[in-house]
Amino acid sequence: SEGDEVVGKASPHTIKKFELIEKYVETWAQKLLNNQYCEHLVFIDCMCNSGEYVDKDGKQVFGTPVRVAKILRDDAGQYPMKRIDLYFNDLSAEKTDHLRELIPSDKNNFHIHISTNDGNEMLKSMGQRISRVANVHYLLVYDPFEACIDWNAIMPFLNNWGEIIINHMVSDSIRAVKMAKSPEAKNKYQKTYL
Repeated sequence: SEGDEVVGKASPHTIKKFELIEKYVETWAQKLLNNQYCEHLVFIDCMCNSGEYVDKDGKQVFGTPVRVAKILRDDAGQYPMKRIDLYFNDLSAEKTDHLRELIPSDKNNFHIHISTNDGNEMLKSMGQRISRVANVHYLLVYDPFEACIDWNAIMPFLNNWGEIIINHMVSDSIRAVKMAKSPEAKNKYQKTYL
């Protein structure tokens, strides 16, 4: 199916989402890196895909992870005393393998961590560690498929100088209701778009 392709098609609204997150990260990072109390930035995309798409004309389009990695790697060069970590995750090993080919290399103060796991499980694991770290600022891009937000997974990031961008397309709920088995699940999804 199309959603399983390593290099999928990006609609105009998806490309606009990439651009908006890219611009947000530029401003977010500059503001915090200029703050003396911020020693460490962490960007997390727990459902990152492969980082590469094609538009309706077949032209290559980079997704959020590639765009953000380039911005933050440049920032790491300008702020050598600050640390920047990026965490990219997807359920598909093919997609995370492809992403590894597209991202820039690490630096002393810039590291990219790629995992192939359930995004909520990854966040829960990270969330157990973050409450012990000071002067760290987080930005989490959370893209819940099937209208299922795991608040237990994202709550630690709200409580530790974190920001969360939640992206939910109504079409995800419409697709999910067709796959749901229980009446309760169908009702939940239908309420998100009725």
